[in-house]
Amino acid sequence: MQEIIFIYYLVLNAATFLLMGWDKRQSQRRGRRISEKSLLLLGILGGFFGAWVGMRLFHHKTKHHYFAAVYLASFLLHIVIIWGLWSKFGVVTLGKLI
Repeated sequence: MQEIIFIYYLVLNAATFLLMGWDKRQSQRRGRRISEKSLLLLGILGGFFGAWVGMRLFHHKTKHHYFAAVYLASFLLHIVIIWGLWSKFGVVTLGKLI
């Protein structure tokens, strides 16, 4: 179970990070963009860390304070969810994830 959770967050955060970079590039080139709703949804689903790093690294969506607020709220919500799952299915050590 822990491996599935770890892979889920790893893949989702990597994809969200890449999409933040892609959207920034498209904004500079005036190309087809990724909707704000999609970027926010990816953060809500668990891609908050990749989105936050993408915001900082690509300087993208940093003037939209609600992006940071949604990503922070999502992070806190997922901490509660993960804690609940791990409490139910057993304590996870870092050794089990690696």
